[in-house]
Parts: sequence; C-alpha cells; structure tokens
Amino acid sequence: ETGAAPGCTVCDRCVRRAQAQYPRVRDGEIRFEVHVEVESLVGDRDLLENALHYLVQNAVDATSGPGVIVLEARDAEIDGDPAVELCVVDCGEGMDPETLEKAATPFFTTRSRGTGLALAIVDRIAANHGGRLSFSSQKGEGTTARLLLPRRRASQLPSLLDVSIADLPAGST
Repeated sequence: ETGAAPGCTVCDRCVRRAQAQYPRVRDGEIRFEVHVEVESLVGDRDLLENALHYLVQNAVDATSGPGVIVLEARDAEIDGDPAVELCVVDCGEGMDPETLEKAATPFFTTRSRGTGLALAIVDRIAANHGGRLSFSSQKGEGTTARLLLPRRRASQLPSLLDVSIADLPAGST
C-alpha cells in the first residue's frame, strides 16, 4: 500500500477527525457507517483526505439531532473510464434547489459561521484530480455529496500515490 500508513486510511482518519472535532460524534449522538467496496485510487492522499473531511464536516453540521452519516466508496465510471465514487450521506434538513445550485460556490454559506469555502475547495480538488463533485438533496430528507474521481490519472506526478480508502469493515462505526 503506497502512500498510506497501515491501518490508517482516508475514511478511518476522517471518522477519527470528526470524533476529535465534534462532541456529538464522540458521544455517539451522530454515528458513522462505512461501506467500502474499493481499496484504493491514485491521487494526492492529503488533498483527498481534506476533501472527504470537508464533506463530513458539512454532513455533521447539517445533522441537527441524533443521526447516522454514511460514508461509501464504490466503483464507478467517468466518461467510460474506471473511477471511484466517494459518497457522504447525511440525514440533515436537506437543501432547496437554489441552495443546491450554489453549494460549491466560493463564499456561499447558509450558516452563521464559516467562510463558505469548504465545498468550493472540494470542487477544486475533484477537478484537479480529473473528477467531479455533485450533490443530490431534498428539503427535509438529507443530502448526498458525491466525489467522483478517476481510478488512474494520465500523468503520474510524484505527489500522486495509491490512496487507501478504508480499512473498516462494512457497517463499522
């Protein structure tokens, strides 16, 4: 496994960061389920971890009461080429169509705190990896953030390493 310490992978680190950052996660009010069908992809480990962390932060912030946030990684395609889709699914209030359209716009936020840059950064990280960020949401039903990334990059820059997605078994908390 290149580019990741054994037993310390992107999804695992994101869950641990959320537990350290949010008392509601640490206390079990918000739980994580991790469902991983793929082992790795080629990319910048630190950037991809930060992208996933920002999506997890938004999911935690959107979940107002007790709930479950699901992290999923599965095989996908981008324009017929192999890809990985990383999804963060929350059970929050969801977004109306106008908010959904502006979600990744720099400095746009619906919250009283924050800069409105996190999703714009995730969008840029996705684009720089040859991928895409998208959302599906309905008011009152939560949101799914999808980070679609190519399995392999055409140019293998030194910073592009195999990024391990998760070492947690399916359904782990």
